[in-house]
Amino acid sequence: MSTLIPPNGARFTSAEIAAILGVDALGPEVQIEGIRTDSRTIAGGDCFLALKGERFDGHDYLDEAVKKGARALIIGAQFDGALPQGVAIFRVPDPLYALGELARAHRARSKNLRVIGITGSAGKTGTKELLGALIREAAWPALITQGNLNNRIGLPMMLLTLEDEQLAILEMGTSEPGEIARLAEIARPDIGIITLIDASHTEGLGGVEGVVNEKDALFRALGEEGWAIGCADEAHLARLLDETPAHVLRYGKGANVDLRILEHRFSSSGTSVLFERKGERFRLETPLLGEPAVHQLAIAALVAELLGMDEDCLARAAATARPRPGRLSLLQKDELLLIDDTYNANPRSMRAALELAVALSHERGGRAFALLGDMRELGSLEKSAHREVLSTQGIDLFLVGSAFKEARSGNDFPAYDSPMEAAEALKKRLKPRDLVLLKGSRSMGMERAIPILLGGEKERVGR
Repeated sequence: MSTLIPPNGARFTSAEIAAILGVDALGPEVQIEGIRTDSRTIAGGDCFLALKGERFDGHDYLDEAVKKGARALIIGAQFDGALPQGVAIFRVPDPLYALGELARAHRARSKNLRVIGITGSAGKTGTKELLGALIREAAWPALITQGNLNNRIGLPMMLLTLEDEQLAILEMGTSEPGEIARLAEIARPDIGIITLIDASHTEGLGGVEGVVNEKDALFRALGEEGWAIGCADEAHLARLLDETPAHVLRYGKGANVDLRILEHRFSSSGTSVLFERKGERFRLETPLLGEPAVHQLAIAALVAELLGMDEDCLARAAATARPRPGRLSLLQKDELLLIDDTYNANPRSMRAALELAVALSHERGGRAFALLGDMRELGSLEKSAHREVLSTQGIDLFLVGSAFKEARSGNDFPAYDSPMEAAEALKKRLKPRDLVLLKGSRSMGMERAIPILLGGEKERVGR
């Protein structure tokens, strides 16, 4: 589910690039018309930046880039192969870091730009999408992260597409320590949003406290002039909101918040939330589903207030927002309803999805089933996190993966080697008005069960 990197027209002279990167330029002085990291997308006048990954090396495509019209190359200092002639060349210690520096310099050109940075253990994309709907309702020119371009390649490439936008909404993901700090250094956010903090990527980040420290890098980057937004009901997040040097907007169910959640209701048509702000109550309704939708509506309400948008604009944005495939979206065939939450999973999002499935099954008067795949990258928390899922009441579980198999005590739940095998077994038990939740980590490929459960013809609810 990778997202294609959009083209950009970020213009630099070779002298500007040399100054930004702190290196000498070899070859002719040239005008650059854009930065590319994929040689297949090179257009005349571009600069090709050669990244190196586990399965590719951009240095293998230098000649191809020049043949397609590249005027400049940014390469790793360690590269000792033959170099094309007639183009500007910049040798840098780390091409990935250089990409971030170019994006940071391009962002600095937009003097009136306000940047909203979004991170969290879950709900980043949904929050970004709802804020995007809000900005579109207000008809503001804005740059919004496309797809999953939220890492040290994707975020800089998004920033390089900046033109005359007034606002940028940037999703920031992480899988290793220091990544959020680097993304914030590049983007220089004015508003920071942490959706929630839970066990996610704990294997790479060093436990939950490592996740807390990594996410807090966004708040630390704001400074005294910035604004931090988060849920005061979340213990880790409440502490970060208290410690940040920035101005703070809190939401939650308790007292001493800027936006209080009084009640929420879930149904197959969406989510309804009653809020209270400064003594006045208002309700927002959206086709978005579950606990994530409650958080997203609260964040959108606070951002709308901060940016000076009216409540009608907020209400329209909430009403027109739509869940993305694989993220708590509904699929239906005849009387069978399926919750497709297959994009990814961690303990918090798994609990929320299971609670939603139970609630919707009660509304429908049918039974609830969940076809669940392993939650990956949890490190030492893996066994306890999977055991906690198995304690869920009111829903029958069909399990896929070694972590769930190991977490079982005896044969209390059936376990299978693949989503397809589990779906075939589950299909034999289904009756009209039943509901099925599909969820697991991205690498589990749980969406492969959908054609088996629903067949070729299906209706996506709420689109």
